[in-house]
Amino acid sequence: MRADEFLRALELLPAPLHERAAALRAYARQTRCDDCQRIGDAVRLALTAAHYDELAPTAQLLDSADQQATEHGSACRPEPNEQQAGRGRVNRWAAASAALVAATDASWKGRAGGIGYVVSDGHYGLRSRSTGRLDPTGCRAS
Repeated sequence: MRADEFLRALELLPAPLHERAAALRAYARQTRCDDCQRIGDAVRLALTAAHYDELAPTAQLLDSADQQATEHGSACRPEPNEQQAGRGRVNRWAAASAALVAATDASWKGRAGGIGYVVSDGHYGLRSRSTGRLDPTGCRAS
């Protein structure tokens, strides 16, 4: 589940469920750990149930994911404040007291694309993406 999809799904949840799902966000990404994958499946199913206004099953699935996450522990998942791949901060820029400026760039070649950003406060990020044959977001091959 992409980050933007997760955030859109969170908006559908009432406050108590929103907080519980947000706490399980790290499990929504694909992983090689079977336990983490099961927890992520429950979280993704809960968000799907919320999409169809089925809040009782959403709560049950989040209960299950919470319980499994507690039993599994956090050894496989990074702490929320750890740096994510492709994102970071240049700390020496953070102290600068100038206007905040952001720059972005993106490109496509064939069926692969990349996007990057840098902000004058030191934050930066990079991401790449490839498209499938039927993906409408990528470029079209003639």
